[in-house]
Amino acid sequence: MYKKLLLMILTLCLLLCGCGAEDEAPAEPVAKEFTAAGLHLTLTDAFAEKSHAAYTLYAESENLLVLGLKEEYSLFENTDFSAQTSLKQYAELVWVANQLEGELPLVDDGEHLWFDYDKHVNGADYRYRAYVMKDNEGFWLLQFAARADEFEALTEAMREYAASVYFDKPFISTLPEIQT
Repeated sequence: MYKKLLLMILTLCLLLCGCGAEDEAPAEPVAKEFTAAGLHLTLTDAFAEKSHAAYTLYAESENLLVLGLKEEYSLFENTDFSAQTSLKQYAELVWVANQLEGELPLVDDGEHLWFDYDKHVNGADYRYRAYVMKDNEGFWLLQFAARADEFEALTEAMREYAASVYFDKPFISTLPEIQT
């Protein structure tokens, strides 16, 4: 009798302990702000900020990289580029400087200018979405990178992340507004 009772208790414990763990939904990611050189970007706590010599901002999650590069206007002093250069012109410069093939597939979604491109890195195919922005000190190239086969599922998150950007020193044009 004692053995049967012990066996029933152990079986009940195993059943109860096993329940719930698989049924629990994973915790929802919590918004987390990342800041670098005057840019503020809201991602989630699934991202970890890391240091990278080539980028002003570098953060990664399990399936998405965020690469932010600020290029101050002073870098363009002896060129035709300045604070008054359009984002389209800056995007064209980035496209050419990075030797990306074909025509620049620039998209204006009403909020931002961006383009996608593909790269083969360390034996894997990646797709990038590059947003061009500027603040009062320079141009920003904010890129999101994911494995090519996961990219489409992440585009809405990329759009939301890009929409969260704000700057300590927003761009203010010094040119008079043109009346049309």
